[in-house]
Amino acid sequence: MRFPSKTEIERLRKLYPKGTMIRLISMAEEPFPLPAGSIGEVEMVDDAGNINMKWECGRGLALIADADTFEVITADPK
Repeated sequence: MRFPSKTEIERLRKLYPKGTMIRLISMAEEPFPLPAGSIGEVEMVDDAGNINMKWECGRGLALIADADTFEVITADPK
Protein backbone atom coordinates (compact mmCIF):
# COMPACT_ATOMS: atom_id res chain seq x y z
CA MET A 1 0.00 0.00 0.00
CA ARG A 2 1.38 3.38 -1.01
CA PHE A 3 0.75 6.35 1.25
CA PRO A 4 0.09 9.67 -0.48
CA SER A 5 2.41 12.62 -0.03
CA LYS A 6 1.42 15.64 2.06
CA THR A 7 0.76 17.50 -1.20
CA GLU A 8 -1.61 14.77 -2.41
CA ILE A 9 -3.45 14.75 0.94
CA GLU A 10 -3.89 18.53 0.85
CA ARG A 11 -5.24 18.24 -2.71
CA LEU A 12 -7.78 15.63 -1.58
CA ARG A 13 -8.81 17.82 1.37
CA LYS A 14 -9.45 20.73 -1.00
CA LEU A 15 -11.38 18.54 -3.45
CA TYR A 16 -13.48 16.82 -0.76
CA PRO A 17 -14.00 19.15 2.22
CA LYS A 18 -16.23 18.14 5.14
CA GLY A 19 -19.87 18.16 4.03
CA THR A 20 -19.23 17.26 0.37
CA MET A 21 -21.94 14.90 -0.86
CA ILE A 22 -20.76 11.89 -2.85
CA ARG A 23 -22.49 9.16 -4.86
CA LEU A 24 -20.69 5.83 -5.00
CA ILE A 25 -20.20 4.16 -8.37
CA SER A 26 -18.10 1.18 -7.24
CA MET A 27 -15.76 -0.10 -4.52
CA ALA A 28 -13.25 -2.35 -6.21
CA GLU A 29 -11.21 -3.71 -3.30
CA GLU A 30 -13.76 -3.80 -0.46
CA PRO A 31 -14.92 -7.31 0.54
CA PHE A 32 -18.30 -5.94 1.74
CA PRO A 33 -18.87 -2.90 -0.49
CA LEU A 34 -21.76 -0.51 -0.37
CA PRO A 35 -24.14 -0.83 -3.31
CA ALA A 36 -23.61 1.39 -6.33
CA GLY A 37 -25.63 4.57 -6.02
CA SER A 38 -25.12 4.88 -2.26
CA ILE A 39 -24.93 8.50 -1.10
CA GLY A 40 -22.84 9.86 1.72
CA GLU A 41 -21.25 12.94 3.22
CA VAL A 42 -17.51 13.52 3.66
CA GLU A 43 -16.53 13.65 7.33
CA MET A 44 -12.80 14.24 6.70
CA VAL A 45 -9.77 13.20 4.68
CA ASP A 46 -7.36 11.48 7.08
CA ASP A 47 -3.55 11.53 7.06
CA ALA A 48 -3.46 8.34 4.95
CA GLY A 49 -5.59 9.98 2.24
CA ASN A 50 -8.75 7.99 3.01
CA ILE A 51 -11.97 9.92 2.51
CA ASN A 52 -13.93 9.14 5.67
CA MET A 53 -17.65 9.05 4.94
CA LYS A 54 -20.96 9.05 6.74
CA TRP A 55 -23.25 7.06 4.45
CA GLU A 56 -27.04 7.48 4.43
CA CYS A 57 -27.37 3.76 5.20
CA GLY A 58 -25.52 4.30 8.50
CA ARG A 59 -22.18 2.74 7.57
CA GLY A 60 -18.93 4.62 8.03
CA LEU A 61 -16.85 3.01 5.29
CA ALA A 62 -14.07 5.24 3.85
CA LEU A 63 -13.43 5.85 0.17
CA ILE A 64 -9.99 5.39 -1.33
CA ALA A 65 -9.49 7.96 -4.09
CA ASP A 66 -7.23 5.76 -6.26
CA ALA A 67 -9.25 2.56 -5.90
CA ASP A 68 -12.94 3.52 -5.61
CA THR A 69 -15.10 5.17 -8.25
CA PHE A 70 -17.44 7.94 -7.12
CA GLU A 71 -18.80 11.34 -8.06
CA VAL A 72 -19.47 14.56 -6.19
CA ILE A 73 -23.15 15.44 -6.07
CA THR A 74 -23.73 19.10 -6.77
CA ALA A 75 -26.52 20.89 -4.98
CA ASP A 76 -29.56 21.79 -7.04
CA PRO A 77 -29.87 25.56 -7.43
CA LYS A 78 -33.11 26.89 -5.94
